[in-house]
Amino acid sequence: MYTVEMISSLKHQINQHKLTCTRLYLATNLYGLFNISSNILVLYLYAVSLVSVCFFPLQIVDGVVQSIKLITEKASRRIAEFAFEYARNNQRSTVTAVHKANIMRMSDGLFLRKCREVAENYKDIKFTEMYLDTVCLNMVQDPTQFDVLVMPNLYGDILSDLCAGLIGGLGVTPSGNIGANGVAIFESVHGTAPDIAGKDLANPTALLLSAVMMLRHMGLHSYAGKIEAACFDTINDKQVLTKDLGGSAKCSEFTNEICRRVRDMD
Repeated sequence: MYTVEMISSLKHQINQHKLTCTRLYLATNLYGLFNISSNILVLYLYAVSLVSVCFFPLQIVDGVVQSIKLITEKASRRIAEFAFEYARNNQRSTVTAVHKANIMRMSDGLFLRKCREVAENYKDIKFTEMYLDTVCLNMVQDPTQFDVLVMPNLYGDILSDLCAGLIGGLGVTPSGNIGANGVAIFESVHGTAPDIAGKDLANPTALLLSAVMMLRHMGLHSYAGKIEAACFDTINDKQVLTKDLGGSAKCSEFTNEICRRVRDMD
């Protein structure tokens, strides 16, 4: 049995050895929950391994610190290629590079140049570029204008939580870490919640939808579709929901309802 600490350590080791390069978050509106828009379907990707973006904190003198931002050409090209390949293989029409090259001309400038170069090889996919602050504004006002977004690590951390807020919270947001060598890890966005461990209160939606992403990554699309539909239908009916979704059901009750719906599909 794996503990939380063991799993976190394993993930860190994989990232340290550069086996994981791209993190995917899928933000899609769940009918039955509060959403700012009725048609949200945004995929955002960013690099999570040390080959692409790192911040090295340094204390120059007492009271003065600085962080060095590192972006590599190889990792920038790799994540850009992943974004365009994903868009092409999943019927997505647009890839948007999110950056602050107007301020960080060398680091974000390198990332943006690699995205532009890769875009030349994907004429069937529309390529746009937008400043991070502009994306945040437009995402809140009208997220339907976005399709696939690709960005460095820090910006992904910011936008991932923003998008989660648009679709109902971290408890319903799945993610996956995809490596260039085929290694993949799928996990819920929200991390751990030791304060409610063993109390049967957790919302399993994000974990279940992460499993759906994993099944699709493995080519098991029919199984993924059944679990996803059961999750969405359960939430849409509003009869059996966990507390964070506005209901009073326990984690086990919510999960049992989803399992019942999956069984009824057979």
